[in-house]
Amino acid sequence: MMTRDLGQKRQVDGVHRGSDIGPEPPQAGRKRHAPFAVRRPGFFLVAGWLTILLAGCNTWERAGSRGLVINGTAPLDWPADTTAPVAIPLPPDWPSPDALTARITFEGRPTRTATAQCEHVPGTGVRYAWVMLDVESEARGRPVTVELTGRFDQFFQPVCLLNYDGRALHVNDIGGQPVLAYVHGPPEADAPYPFTQYFHPIFGLDGEVLTDVYPADHRHHRGLFWAWVRHEHEGTSLGNWWIPRSIRSAPDELSFHSGPIYARFQSRHWLVHQPDDGGAEDRFLRDDVTCRIYPPTDKGRAFDIEIALRANRPGIRLGGTTTEDKGYGGLTFRFAPAADVRIVADGTALDDDAIRHRACWADWSGVFQRPDVLDSDGRTSGAAILVHPAHPDHPPQWLLRHYGILNVSFPGLEMREIPTDKPLVLRYRVWIHRGDAEAGGVQEQYLAYAADWQWEISHGAGAAGRASRSTADGS
Repeated sequence: MMTRDLGQKRQVDGVHRGSDIGPEPPQAGRKRHAPFAVRRPGFFLVAGWLTILLAGCNTWERAGSRGLVINGTAPLDWPADTTAPVAIPLPPDWPSPDALTARITFEGRPTRTATAQCEHVPGTGVRYAWVMLDVESEARGRPVTVELTGRFDQFFQPVCLLNYDGRALHVNDIGGQPVLAYVHGPPEADAPYPFTQYFHPIFGLDGEVLTDVYPADHRHHRGLFWAWVRHEHEGTSLGNWWIPRSIRSAPDELSFHSGPIYARFQSRHWLVHQPDDGGAEDRFLRDDVTCRIYPPTDKGRAFDIEIALRANRPGIRLGGTTTEDKGYGGLTFRFAPAADVRIVADGTALDDDAIRHRACWADWSGVFQRPDVLDSDGRTSGAAILVHPAHPDHPPQWLLRHYGILNVSFPGLEMREIPTDKPLVLRYRVWIHRGDAEAGGVQEQYLAYAADWQWEISHGAGAAGRASRSTADGS
């Protein structure tokens, strides 16, 4: 990964380290640009190509011609006519460049060639090769062979351009159109609450803004965010981060990178307790986030959010609100105002709002105001939250509101102790789509997200070492 000075403009990859960071200081002779402006797109496009080419070349000598063969079985329930990201496990000791060539053969079907992007999960030794994949009806349930090679004999264009401005990480597509922004740094000075670590704005495929921040009806709502109402240490309340009381979030590290299959960023924040008596602040919970943003298909765009929570000491517990037995708290999508709103959960349309409603996925769609259009053109779009099968208490409970809320209510009414030795990982996929849930293929995307691929790994033909892995547990 390429590291650049904090004062420089970042467009493909970078690292930011700091705690309670402030705005990026201006530099002599350097202008501050508007948040979504893409300056000199030709230069950054070339920079993106060169970055990925150099990354491949740096590992070419190490990877050599060693091939990797992965055998598996295509899921029986993979939805027809659906393209979605698939993670193929790699052995931890196999040297590989950022991008690979994948030859994919389903039994009885012609071999296809695709680009794969490698991911190393920090601190775990776990590695994946990600591909965008569809499975023909005739191939479902049949054996599949994936051959990966370290050859890097062509240019790969990055999926997105990324720029961190000292407060937010802005993600644009390769043409310069905004996709989303992730607020990592300090809050705006005039914000009603000192919030950080949330997504806003998130854009639809036609440029419409899907999220709202600090709306008049709920000033503490902020785009796509995760927060809990109850925080305890050995039964003693530490306060509320849903609406801040004695708790704040302190930003720490941020790194980002874009490749041919996805753009990824990783961030770290700490939940900090400030005692009412003015005593010393206490960092009691570490919150690490990984986000992957994939290229759009004909129906929508996916991005993954993986939240890893680790307590700094034993006895830290989180929980949702107990008011009216709602249990809300956790991942929440606050939508911008829209007309003709429709909520669908696991394929069933809900006429009324719901609390503690169990579902694997939920979708909110409507007619949003579109850019450069005085009156809405009547086109529907929306977003769904898909919950990974490895999520605790799957399928989880939801709070669903037609005024603009999808909330995965976890852990709900019961308090959940956060481990200190290994993180509690919560996995979600957000699916941005045109049309309503049916037209946007939400159920199909969930089936692809939840699909269980059984993989067997071997180093080249006739290798002695083999390993098997299931995707059902998120590994």
